[in-house]
Amino acid sequence: MMQSEVTEKELIRILILGEMPLKIYALKELHKHRMQVPFHELEPVISCTNEDFTAALICYGQLLSPDERVKMAEHLIQSPNPVNLRGVINLLTGCRYPTEILKFLLQQIPCCSDLILKRDLIWALQPHISKLPQAFFQPLLRHPSPSIALTVIKLLAANPKTSFRALLEEAQAHHEPRIRATALVGLWKLGDPSLVEQTSSQTCSKTLELYIRALGFTGPDPTVQNLLESLSLNSNIAIRYAAYLSLGKVGRKDQVPEILLRAVEEFSLPVCSAMIRTCLKLNEDETIRTLLNLFELYSEAEDTDSIEKINYFIELTPHHAAALKIVTSLKDSRSIHENQHREGETSLDLNLIQDLVDHLQRGSHKSNLTVNNNVQSLNRFEFLELLG
Repeated sequence: MMQSEVTEKELIRILILGEMPLKIYALKELHKHRMQVPFHELEPVISCTNEDFTAALICYGQLLSPDERVKMAEHLIQSPNPVNLRGVINLLTGCRYPTEILKFLLQQIPCCSDLILKRDLIWALQPHISKLPQAFFQPLLRHPSPSIALTVIKLLAANPKTSFRALLEEAQAHHEPRIRATALVGLWKLGDPSLVEQTSSQTCSKTLELYIRALGFTGPDPTVQNLLESLSLNSNIAIRYAAYLSLGKVGRKDQVPEILLRAVEEFSLPVCSAMIRTCLKLNEDETIRTLLNLFELYSEAEDTDSIEKINYFIELTPHHAAALKIVTSLKDSRSIHENQHREGETSLDLNLIQDLVDHLQRGSHKSNLTVNNNVQSLNRFEFLELLG
């Protein structure tokens, strides 16, 4: 502990008194070891003009508290040196910042020729979006690059205000379907049901896919859930894929078993993966329990194709190691059961699968599951061997 404190003090001393290469080294070491230096100790060096030093300083600044990151951004903006705009934006991410910084950002947007940086500057306005007049956004909505207009519409649709309605409605005339769909999300949040209606009426599959993805940003709603449920049965693979991704954001937990049953019959592996990810988002425990129950069901029916697919599904789950060990237990228990049946011995507990599944759910999905006293189908040695 003392060594760490001494090292930190020495690095700060190098940072203040050292030559530029040593200053940069000290900053990188502070960042590497995640040593959080109080902002007032960094102030004397913030005005350094070296670009590499400024880059290292901004990188280190990510370790600071939001308030200290804002202070650092203010110092960089007020410095006579050229401003590292991208660095300032990174420092401000997730922070509430004062009006002076807002004014600075607004001044940079019209003259910024780098489209990616321009988009980042627009997105950085999020904490103050309600203060900005409609007239500020209109030229950006008509920008030659659709990516700029899309960024503006995403910003407006994320937390729409009634004052934004005219802008969102204007975006409905845009030639880019992604922009129209995103604007409809904002209008939906303001009480306009047009998104569902326009999604249902789309005839172009690529446009329909964009609208379906937009439905995932509406929030839970029975009308949206029913529409996505219907679209998930579409014959077009891309449409099914998009529908399941959106269901993962706005679907219901009780949809998990039905989706997994459908997944066994689904021939497209990308769609299968989307279905599993959706179920995991909706209810992770229920997904793993259902998969294990399905494994037992199809094992009894000796449906090898379905068993192979369910094994693939289990491998996609976050805790697949524990689940796969339980699958192994099912295979082993069935083999033991067959041998005992041939030899006339007492059969295994038929509730083994449910006991193991329940235990997985209670045990935080760890592979070293604790043995439950109610699981008596395997003797202690066999069960411990099984779980490793």
